[in-house]
Amino acid sequence: MVTINALPTVTVNDATICTGDAAATFTATSSTATSWLWSGQGTGTNATTTGTTAGNYSVVVTDANRCQSASATGDLTVNALPTVSAGADQAVCDGGAVTLSGSGASTYSWDNEYY
Repeated sequence: MVTINALPTVTVNDATICTGDAAATFTATSSTATSWLWSGQGTGTNATTTGTTAGNYSVVVTDANRCQSASATGDLTVNALPTVSAGADQAVCDGGAVTLSGSGASTYSWDNEYY
């Protein structure tokens, strides 16, 4: 008698972070996996791996029958931080007002502290 076992399947999430952010986590999702082997930017033999380097995080899983899946890949995009400006330096007397105009980003958070 010959038993033909189905190959395991696996998926991996994509992720996006900004330069300097904490590492993104990639999770290999498979209902039958008993072991995992990451390659490309991913490393290790667990169901998850992390990274901060843009590129492909690929995994192959093995099931209890020792059948291996096709490789699944998650992609990490690392966005550069925006270059922002509040305009030219200005002098103002204590109690005076100044108008600042931001550029280079889509949202701003202003701080009244001076240095």
